[in-house]
Amino acid sequence: MRNFLLSQYQQIKQGGAEILTLKIIIFFKFFFLYPASIIFLPINLFILLISKILFLRFTEIPTNRMGHFALEVDIYLTSKNIKSKEKQKVVDIFCSQFWDSYICNQELLKRFSKLLIIFHPFLIYPIIFNCQRYKIFSKHTFKLGKSLDRDVTNIIYSNPVNLEFSNSDKEKGEKYLEKFKKNNKNFKFVTLIIRDQAYLKKTFKRDYSYHNYRDGNIQDYDKACEALTQIGYHVFRMGNIVEKNFQTNNPMIVDYATNGDRSEFLDIYLASKCEFTISNSTGWDALPQIFRKPILFIDYAPVGLISTFSPKFMVTIRHHYSKELMRNLTLKEIFDYNLGFAYKSSHYDVKNIVLKNNTKEEIKNTTLEMETFVKKSQFNKINYSDNNLKFWKIYKAMLKKYNSLELHGDIQARISSKFIE
Repeated sequence: MRNFLLSQYQQIKQGGAEILTLKIIIFFKFFFLYPASIIFLPINLFILLISKILFLRFTEIPTNRMGHFALEVDIYLTSKNIKSKEKQKVVDIFCSQFWDSYICNQELLKRFSKLLIIFHPFLIYPIIFNCQRYKIFSKHTFKLGKSLDRDVTNIIYSNPVNLEFSNSDKEKGEKYLEKFKKNNKNFKFVTLIIRDQAYLKKTFKRDYSYHNYRDGNIQDYDKACEALTQIGYHVFRMGNIVEKNFQTNNPMIVDYATNGDRSEFLDIYLASKCEFTISNSTGWDALPQIFRKPILFIDYAPVGLISTFSPKFMVTIRHHYSKELMRNLTLKEIFDYNLGFAYKSSHYDVKNIVLKNNTKEEIKNTTLEMETFVKKSQFNKINYSDNNLKFWKIYKAMLKKYNSLELHGDIQARISSKFIE
């Protein structure tokens, strides 16, 4: 208890009044939940009694982080649509998160609400709490994503999009894009999202420095973006809260994250209309994924968690430079150093491994390779190069060795040929 209270004090001292307010809210939620769960017990009993006629299940939606929010719900909806032909007496009821009530995109929640039964967490979470607390009710709650935001059954990209835009939505979105189209009938654009520490730091007021190894430098992408504009693409740099502006004088490179245009609606609309997305693997890239868009993942780490679920994915990984060997590790060595699933910066530090980002030239070459790949639209024609085949053969062997095959399902992505070279 002493350690707990001390940690609370340190968090409040660091975060100030805003963190204190959050702590007070959680305190009152705690004292709401236990009496409410007792009051809701008759509802749980009623749900149990009618279960042979109508089986009700309840769960939370992880609304605080975009990757889990968008992908877990979309995987659920896609799976539900596949099973829609079966006669089901199961009704699933949802709420947003109870303890962490932050909603990263209200617009997305509103759109999912048209496809799901969603109530306020104060009305649903006491029922979920009872289901978790008493074994007799346990079958009436479920985990939204059994594999979280990982599409291990490979269903998203092989099935239709779940979200649709109304005519008024389309008018609103196209009105924004017209600023850049200027009657250009061949207008096309790419979205770019590069993770840095600013969003998590400012939004959640917590120490996420253990994730810093995943951060990127937006200026490392200037050559790639310039190359895209030379072949007719606009580039929209996405993001909500970012560490720094994208320094460019090119009018076809739009720093949407900082120019005042950004909105929750446009985040979704631009994701749905881009030709493809460039990402260093961060939450926002879930949005183009739920619209079945091709993704170029740059600097993926940890290597064992590469997004492998779609033939529309192309990947590069971070260079794992060994200070002792004075060279980059091979793919097999990365796993043998127990870094295949290392999710903290300290895991690399203790092994004297420096994670190095792809160079500007590497990023540019891979981006142009991706553009050609997307333009040809041969996603379902798996035509791997010899180096791709070698890479995935080693990769699958390492997953098997470390009992992690279940994190991937059928591996359909490809590693960038330019990167392997």
